[in-house]
Amino acid sequence: DPTTPDPVTYRTVHDSEEIERIILERNARHYSQSQETPFGHEPLHTLLGSDGTSDLSEAILNGTYRPLLNPDSVSPETLLMLDQLKRSDAPPISPDNSYTDFTEGIRKWPESTSTSPSNRHLGHLKSILLHAATDPCAATIMHAHHTMLRLAVLRARPFERWCVDLEVMLEKDPGKPFLHRLRIICLYEADYNLYLKLMWAKRLVHHAEDHHKLGEEQGGSRPGRTAIDIANRKALTYFYTRLTKTSLGTFDNDAKSCYDRIIASLALIASRALGMPEVACSIHGQTIEKMKHFIKTAQGTSTSYYSNEHEGPLFGSGQGSGGSLPLWLITWVALSNALSSVMTGMSFCSPDSSNSTSRNNDGFVDDTTGGVNDATLSTPLSPTELAARLQKQAQLWKRLLFASGGRLELPKCFYYLIVWKWTDGEATMMSIEELNASISLTCGADPNPIPIAHKEVHISHKTLGTQMNPPGIMTTETNRLKAKASIIAASIERFEGPNGKPNSSIPPATRTA
Repeated sequence: DPTTPDPVTYRTVHDSEEIERIILERNARHYSQSQETPFGHEPLHTLLGSDGTSDLSEAILNGTYRPLLNPDSVSPETLLMLDQLKRSDAPPISPDNSYTDFTEGIRKWPESTSTSPSNRHLGHLKSILLHAATDPCAATIMHAHHTMLRLAVLRARPFERWCVDLEVMLEKDPGKPFLHRLRIICLYEADYNLYLKLMWAKRLVHHAEDHHKLGEEQGGSRPGRTAIDIANRKALTYFYTRLTKTSLGTFDNDAKSCYDRIIASLALIASRALGMPEVACSIHGQTIEKMKHFIKTAQGTSTSYYSNEHEGPLFGSGQGSGGSLPLWLITWVALSNALSSVMTGMSFCSPDSSNSTSRNNDGFVDDTTGGVNDATLSTPLSPTELAARLQKQAQLWKRLLFASGGRLELPKCFYYLIVWKWTDGEATMMSIEELNASISLTCGADPNPIPIAHKEVHISHKTLGTQMNPPGIMTTETNRLKAKASIIAASIERFEGPNGKPNSSIPPATRTA
């Protein structure tokens, strides 16, 4: 990782065997990141198991796990997180899937999706399905595929071909294939990934929504919710603070490699707590545990692979898996519930106090904004008190995330402190110099605190597709949209018809907008 204080020298590699070796080693290290966390190493790693069905898993679900753990070796934040994984009152979900579920899943899945290292890819299933209505042989083959899937699931015995994935490396910075800036996309067998989509992305998420188990703080990976909903909530929080002239501290943070640090056994326990059947979790966990990871580059598919058996323990559910987004969602919700069980950061009420609401976070997938305020307190918080409360909340959130296998990307984190000063009856937000307050967080097992970047309130930050700041000054966002609109307008202006003349169907006013 080149993020070091020392100068970094890059070298270009062309030899296909060396490329294969380097990428395999890098990917194995990447999926080993959670080894530093409580359930990433012994003794808790083995005690928890791989699929959420161990004795400790059952005790966690029943709320009787504490006698099985050494209290001196488990952090309070880990216990706080495990308390939230107790089995809920949501009814169980069926592990089975009907022929209609199977065929509709195939029908709706875009054929352009890359799947199946075994080459039994989605296009084959779609082709069979296309003829199944009129060709008895095709219908028989399709029913056979469905029956094989059901047998594997209900007997909790994954096919060997399910336990192979193909990893494609995408450049985060196009044209700059730096090793540390490659995103790993995993290609899984089509029928296995379809089952994950049906059970986790469809059934579990909708089941949890129907029984009100996901709360209101996370907006990602949920039906009917978008990034702009969370951005609007954040903007309204700033607006409320400006209207009421109350103090607010916000901590914007990003979870590092969120899907690739998921500890599957913990996420599967969280799944079972919401009604996912044991057999579905077992086959999901077994497949992840037995997975052989091959890579594919411009030189072709690697002949070597890495695995839990040789390079483990490995973690993560894989970007490209139909279960990754729901697993992260329910893990995040469990952590949010753990935080809310011990503190409330932000509280808001109507002018007559007849309506009120409170929360700690605004999250969209791995982007989270935590906050504390004094809107409902009888005595306003000083800048030092506000910073102390925000640091307490941020530190607890970081430790909860670490307990689950995650980690904050601290260089990307920052915070605002909004405190008002009055001059001749006019209120303005204090500058960083006037506030004279700061926050620092410890990271992982390192006891040394790391200072977090403090932004001036008038400096905008990019969040969920927009630019905003606490005072509500939209100059940066307006300039961004103007530049974007100018590019679009120039593209329209350059468009010409087949006769070489400007497209007359586009009104002049539109072309020069």
